[in-house]
Amino acid sequence: MRGFCVTLVLAALLPIRASALTVDELDLGEHIRGPHFGVKDLSGKVVLIDLWGVRCGPCIAQMPAMQELYKKYRSAGFHIIALEKQADSFNQAIEFFATNPAFKTPDYEFDFCFGSRSAMLFCGPPGSQYAGRYIPELPANLLFNPDGVLIGTNLHGTELEAKVQEALVDALADITKPGEIGRLADIEAKLKSGSDMMVTLTELVRRKKETTDAKVLEEASKLFTAVFAWANKKYDKAMAEKDSNPMAALAKLKTIARQLRGTAIGDKAAKALDDLKNDERVQKAKFAADELRMVLTQISDLKPTLAGSRDPADPEFRRVNAPALRVMASDCQRIIGKYPGNDSTEHVKSLVEEFHLKEFN
Repeated sequence: MRGFCVTLVLAALLPIRASALTVDELDLGEHIRGPHFGVKDLSGKVVLIDLWGVRCGPCIAQMPAMQELYKKYRSAGFHIIALEKQADSFNQAIEFFATNPAFKTPDYEFDFCFGSRSAMLFCGPPGSQYAGRYIPELPANLLFNPDGVLIGTNLHGTELEAKVQEALVDALADITKPGEIGRLADIEAKLKSGSDMMVTLTELVRRKKETTDAKVLEEASKLFTAVFAWANKKYDKAMAEKDSNPMAALAKLKTIARQLRGTAIGDKAAKALDDLKNDERVQKAKFAADELRMVLTQISDLKPTLAGSRDPADPEFRRVNAPALRVMASDCQRIIGKYPGNDSTEHVKSLVEEFHLKEFN
């Protein structure tokens, strides 16, 4: 079936340009229930965005498994945000929670949001030549690592859990070997999650001062070494990527500056981050992403036909929305000319084709 529904411009069945998407770009819509995380709260966390719908049976059926996964890993810095994409209004979504027995009580402890109007997410036609850039149907999900970078889509069961585990230990991967740390395993887990790293290091200092156990002292020293070895390794990698991939470098420097603020390496990363923010390519990427969001908002406001059609190729749909499509065509043409070679521009080009916007130029 052709047509579109507002959910996500990205590659979901595995991504042509999925690496360009970061957690900072998400629009989480309106909060319904749960911890109520905003995008700024997701920094440094492993985040699963679960796209579901109130009329999607398979989506609802997988909620108990999602809750088990959340309970198992939330203490290590794992968050789930269930973004509802089918309800016609926020009130309809609220009514679903009030009347559905499985959702009446807070059995599911993760965050629920209503996002059917979220401009950042598209659900595109699987038959389209651009289907690789879209999530074709629900249920679907997006997994982001602590750097806020998309690392997986449409993962389920053991595959999803394995990817979550991999992301949670990524911060200190290959620095401490499995089984090397025993008595300070709780602190090691917190450090690996990337959550409140400076608070955890302070706790480690206290434990080190209070102990008379030589083994604990040895392990504490290893953890300190591991944290700063990781940070320096990540910093060096970011600086090496600065010229070839400034956006990837930006994400790495943000992580170090945030997690180790006040330390020498944290301050060094913050200075490099400030310098990189002034890079012309980074500025252009930000401006292009902002303009892309504007176009996506325009798409979310397109009106269906009386028959309910949202098919971009439907003549009646095009007639009803002709003025809006003309404005979109003009905006897209401006973005393509202004930001050549940018990831956001590539998304805009796909929208020009999908909505036949060249007809309005």
